[in-house]
Amino acid sequence: MGGASITIIENGKAVLCEGYGADEADDIFRLFSMTKISTAVAAFQLIEKGVLSLDDPVSKWILEWKNHLVFDANGNVSVCEVPITIQHCLNMTSGVPYPGDDTPGGIRMAQLEADVFARTAAGQRLTTLDMCRLMALVPGNFVPGTRWEYGASADLLGGILEVATGKTLDVLYEEQIYGPLGMTDTAFCIPQDKARL
Repeated sequence: MGGASITIIENGKAVLCEGYGADEADDIFRLFSMTKISTAVAAFQLIEKGVLSLDDPVSKWILEWKNHLVFDANGNVSVCEVPITIQHCLNMTSGVPYPGDDTPGGIRMAQLEADVFARTAAGQRLTTLDMCRLMALVPGNFVPGTRWEYGASADLLGGILEVATGKTLDVLYEEQIYGPLGMTDTAFCIPQDKARL
């Protein structure tokens, strides 16, 4: 059964806050790609503090990205002359693909994803940084800064944030964003006491 949880705020006041169908007004929902906003906010906070720079190459923070490979228009792979930067990660011009079957990089990333699923099913625990290091093995779909593509840029940026702060993303986001904003129901996992089955 479907449903919806709707809140309308006008002039700073909630004029509607209702749950419909299977949903209640205060249900907790998955954010999925909305976590990219948290990643960008945390990155800009670190840029304002001088910890990161828009021009920092990714390899400054995660060495495996030095001499990153890239596919050309003919599907050939070579070392990319242009390093991926923090700015490329923020504006999705890094060339780092999501898994898929429509680009050479996407196909390789899908193979990596299948390998990661097999590893985790076998009980291996992979961290954000582990994933970023593994993603460095996948050639990019294009030279950074030359095109836009919705891909794993924010995922890579998340790994950089962890290295730069020495904190895991859940702790960083809670301390820097969710806690100060009073976002008490925003996290990577729903606590058992708040889960509704």
